[in-house]
Amino acid sequence: MDKLDINNEIKIIIEKFKNQNFNFVINKTTSLLKNNPNNDFLWNIKGLSFRSVGNLINGIDCFKKAIKINPKILMPKIILVQFTK
Repeated sequence: MDKLDINNEIKIIIEKFKNQNFNFVINKTTSLLKNNPNNDFLWNIKGLSFRSVGNLINGIDCFKKAIKINPKILMPKIILVQFTK
C-alpha cells in the first residue's frame, strides 16, 4: 500500500471514529498495522477506540506502542497518566 492509499484509509478511519464506529476503527487499524507497524497515528487511534469501548488493557498497550514509535507524541502520554490516577 502506498502513502496515498494509507492516507485515504486514515481519512476513512477518522470519519468512522468521529461517528463513534469504534469497532470498525479497531478492525481497520488492526489490518493496516500489519503492513504499517510503525505508524504511531494508527496505534493511537486504535488505543482511543479500545478505550471508547471499555477495553482499557488493549488501549494502554496501543498507547505504549505509539509512544515507543514517536516519543514526542503527547496524546497517548496524557491518556496513560489519566489511567494511572
